[in-house]
Amino acid sequence: MGRSGANYRRDFLRTTLAIAVVALAVPKILVIDTFDGQKGVLAHVNCKSRFRVGRYGVQIETIGRIAVPALKVISTDDVIIIDEIGKMECFSSLFRKAILELLDSPNPVLATIAVNGGLRRRLTQA
Repeated sequence: MGRSGANYRRDFLRTTLAIAVVALAVPKILVIDTFDGQKGVLAHVNCKSRFRVGRYGVQIETIGRIAVPALKVISTDDVIIIDEIGKMECFSSLFRKAILELLDSPNPVLATIAVNGGLRRRLTQA
């Protein structure tokens, strides 16, 4: 492999932190937050949107503006970690397309995927 375990681990963590996307839950609001410092409202109970999950209206433009760019592969050495591919994210055709491109890339991908919500159907509609 040519790298010590410590160097490989440090490189791995630096790479994954740069591209991971995390949704944080706060009462009445869901925030999308990338490890490179990008933040935005993913969903809100008062959001008027045709895309809804329970009481939350989903802001599709936030997904396209923040999550999709964070999913771009910089190098074939990158390990892609995504938490999570959920129903809200999959309302965005740009997000679905970016996920499929990642899965077709030579990069290893580790992702949590919500079981409910028809995600398989949505991902195949990219």
